[in-house]
Amino acid sequence: MRTTRVALVALTGLGLWACGGDDKPTKTFTMSALVGLTGNNADVGYGESVTLGVDQFNEALRKEGEDFQIKDILQDSQAIPTVAMSLALDAIQNQGARMVIFDTSQDVVVAAQSYYDSDPSNDLNVVLMDGLGSGAAINKHTPGSQPWQIDADNWIWRTVMSSTPAANTAIDVLGTYTPAGHIPGDINGDGVVKVAMFGTNDGLGQPLVADATARAKAIFGPDTVIETAFHDPGASVDDSTIWTNFVTKLLDANDDTASGSTPGNVPDMLFAGLQVLYNVPTWKAYKATGSPAPFMGSLAMRSPVFLSEVGALAEGAQQVGFQQFANNDAGAKYTADFAAAGNSGGSAGLYDAAVLSGLAAFIAAQATGDIDTVGNDDIKAALAQTSVEGGVRAIPGVEGIRQALRAIKAGQAINYDGASGPLDFDAYGDVRSGLQKSVVQGGQWVTTQSFDCTESIDSCPLVQ
Repeated sequence: MRTTRVALVALTGLGLWACGGDDKPTKTFTMSALVGLTGNNADVGYGESVTLGVDQFNEALRKEGEDFQIKDILQDSQAIPTVAMSLALDAIQNQGARMVIFDTSQDVVVAAQSYYDSDPSNDLNVVLMDGLGSGAAINKHTPGSQPWQIDADNWIWRTVMSSTPAANTAIDVLGTYTPAGHIPGDINGDGVVKVAMFGTNDGLGQPLVADATARAKAIFGPDTVIETAFHDPGASVDDSTIWTNFVTKLLDANDDTASGSTPGNVPDMLFAGLQVLYNVPTWKAYKATGSPAPFMGSLAMRSPVFLSEVGALAEGAQQVGFQQFANNDAGAKYTADFAAAGNSGGSAGLYDAAVLSGLAAFIAAQATGDIDTVGNDDIKAALAQTSVEGGVRAIPGVEGIRQALRAIKAGQAINYDGASGPLDFDAYGDVRSGLQKSVVQGGQWVTTQSFDCTESIDSCPLVQ
């Protein structure tokens, strides 16, 4: 089902826009948010995170007496790239959207490709905020990368870190399960290190498995046996046969490749890079095998949906993923406000994407003199000014946003400290943050270890 919400300050009355006055704002800055409210990456909290960010930004504008508002066209992408692109193009071409927010790697990849292909008719031609899609294929600046991966024109700005450090750290953690006296990674003690990997065949799963493969060979040795499998991103989560077949083959003693199956060794560990709901049937299939090989999920496994769908069988499930929210007053303010609004689940990164969109529009309007004349280049330049080292610190919440607005009007630099963590954009529009190892204990996800990736995405040391 397609869901549409146009946010026009749901928390406050527009009739009281100017402090003490009755005038409504005369100008709007429209953006389009495409998030998975249904489908295999669904979380109604994603939309609630965007909504909270927009509502709080508009409330801050109202209290500051500003003559414009953020208009948010929030729609259900169903986590299907063609749907997300179609809705985004309609919002841009027919409803005046001047920025977009996406939430999944697969959607962001298709959007990124559209900016740099030979067909101008499919270009979004507005700045895209990536609030949740962490696929490492995006903003990839290594030799041989495609133009859409390099994104030299800075169309894509991310409030979520690349998935590469999550894959690396997941393999590092699995390696720590090696018993004393065994070669690194040889958990079952058969003298051979074998890692089974299962991913969604999309912009999230493919890079996760590729990065995890490279990491395993780097730390366990080049002779490490890697067995991989990818499932169709359109596969039914309710067809248990699909997941049983995949997991059983990955965990047996054969080495399965594209050219066939040969006798081999039982894997020492299983790494999974899957979209949210696909972790459910995969974990159930894994538990049914009774395999002693440790299973490590990545990024999207930790969710209320996983717990509700798996039930008591979830005990002991683990993943390495992004920190749920900043471990400071910024994160605490967001979580308190999100809960106070009656929400659950959600994404701090999507909240930050909404707030940063508003801040960029406001900064750009100061430069152009009119919100109506703000263009793409103005937005790009403004986004780079939302987290300036040494600037006036601002955090989530109405008062935190007001502090940023006042500083901007006074010509001061700002440093927005996000709900999801530091949002210090590099030259490519990427950010670095932290990771967490989470384990289901007593029916709840519990963070057992934290890792700091702010210095480098290649190495995320354990936070003591």
